[in-house]
Amino acid sequence: MYKRAYAIQVKPGVGEDTVAELIRVLHDAPQHIPGMTRSVVRPALPPAKYDLIWDNAFRNVDFYMNYLSHPYHCNVIDHFMYRESPAAVIGESLCLRWSELDRDLEPGAAEDEMTDPAASPDERLPTVGDHHGPLYLVEHVEVLPGKVQEYLQAMQEDYLPMLTGFGIRQVSCLRTPSASGEDEIMLMWELADWQTFVDFRAFFQFENEPESTNWLARINRLRSGGRRRLMVPATTTTARPATTTAQPGAAPG
Repeated sequence: MYKRAYAIQVKPGVGEDTVAELIRVLHDAPQHIPGMTRSVVRPALPPAKYDLIWDNAFRNVDFYMNYLSHPYHCNVIDHFMYRESPAAVIGESLCLRWSELDRDLEPGAAEDEMTDPAASPDERLPTVGDHHGPLYLVEHVEVLPGKVQEYLQAMQEDYLPMLTGFGIRQVSCLRTPSASGEDEIMLMWELADWQTFVDFRAFFQFENEPESTNWLARINRLRSGGRRRLMVPATTTTARPATTTAQPGAAPG
């Protein structure tokens, strides 16, 4: 069993409803992530500077490595906990990892489970993500009033250079009209495949990585919230549009 104790410090000003939703998302994680055997969140005890302790466990380290690239983690948990997310609520964290058995800490511990034909689908270690081929990262960023141009400039100067070599390209960048009284930006990025996202996330998540740290310090002063999600192409059946016959002299609707 591969175990973790994750101490979480919540940012000042985060509402109780948001914290409750984070706790629910973490509690529900084993329902979605194979090999995750425990996920419990409790209040941290004083005088610790942390607010919550997330106690979680996996059958072995391979299932933990799969968790890092699982869609539930990349979209739902990361919405609250990934520092690039515009809705991140984590101010500071500390993670301790251990196992009673050395083999559970070594990659390849789940090899027998992956190859056992008698294992149920829920017991087998899945591949990275659940989609092959290009995917899209869609970001809706709520910007502080009057800061849209400053945010776009920061992205041009700090963020786009970091994407070089990762197989990520910007598909679109949209903003709300100034006269609407709203300051929002909608971005879409195309990624070569799921592993591309995993590799970039691994580069970006470490707080001692100066490029990403400088970028976040800059934009966190410009944005107030938002949402980011990895999306895959949807297969739909397009219905033939209905046709109507206008009556003579009828005004258009």
